[in-house]
Amino acid sequence: AASLGYDTIVNLLLNHKDKDKVKDIKINLQTKYGHSALILAAAKGHDQVVELLVDHKNIDINLQNTNKESALILAAERGYDLIVNLLLKHEAINTNLQDKNGNSALILAAAKGHDQVVKWLLKNTGIDINLQNKNGISALIWAAQQGHTQVVEVLLQHNSTVDLQDYQGNSALIWAAKQGRYQVVDMLLKNNSTVDLQTENGSSALIWAAFNGHTQVVEVLLQHNSTVDLQTENGNSALIWAAQQGHTQIVDLLLKNNSTVDLQNKIGDSALILAAAEGHTRIVELLLQKNSTVDLQNKNGDSALILANNRGHTNIMNMLVTAGAVLNTKIKDDDDGGDDDDD
Repeated sequence: AASLGYDTIVNLLLNHKDKDKVKDIKINLQTKYGHSALILAAAKGHDQVVELLVDHKNIDINLQNTNKESALILAAERGYDLIVNLLLKHEAINTNLQDKNGNSALILAAAKGHDQVVKWLLKNTGIDINLQNKNGISALIWAAQQGHTQVVEVLLQHNSTVDLQDYQGNSALIWAAKQGRYQVVDMLLKNNSTVDLQTENGSSALIWAAFNGHTQVVEVLLQHNSTVDLQTENGNSALIWAAQQGHTQIVDLLLKNNSTVDLQNKIGDSALILAAAEGHTRIVELLLQKNSTVDLQNKNGDSALILANNRGHTNIMNMLVTAGAVLNTKIKDDDDGGDDDDD
């Protein structure tokens, strides 16, 4: 009856005139999967049934199923704000219960963008706003990752730790930058998020934004004085990644913000070497305008000219030779040319 939302039947069962027939009613009885009447009613959005059950003196408000999901966790995840409010009124409610993945009601509500549910939960004085799941994801980190601007705003207003990092070192800012969530990035920076925080492998918000081609995000990060030449553990900078990926506008932005044009990663590749190899003509042009060293070689002995030739980027070869690149015996003699693939 609770699962199907039959509130009249639930009410009859709970308040039957013949007390002997219902005195042994097991209100917290669970199925083999751990579902109780309250859990099922909350999960399916049956608010009237939930209200009846919550008012019963013997109800276990914090009962969890085999996935460690409570009525509150399920209702919060699904955005049932009225049910969340009903559950929160119970004096024994535990807002910090976590499911098998470590997710709390707040984390899941934030992840799904249920701003009203988040607001209800944050009114509970015992809630841990910085609780993290098994991957280190907090409510703020997940909301930022998904681009839920209103939820991020509410969490920041309640003093969520802005620079909390997950277990790979990603902060809310890094996730937002990686996903191209410009509004969230802007909001986090205005709330004093550390702009140059790095992950375990050395990636920063700027590096991720440059890699994924999020021009507007790169721009706002640079406005907040992000260190332009930060490198990952493999030596890749924002410029190196943007050049390889063919993000012309971002390369232009980074160069105008004094990115070191000849910076090399751990295998010796520079922005020019990678742009030439990938056939990004306009980017090669921009790098040459900034006097990139044309004959720089990586650890395999490959220069921009060698790789442009090997991949058939004739226009880029001509540009490099005009800029003073020296022909090398490593260049294939049998190359029959090809087309450049400009950004």
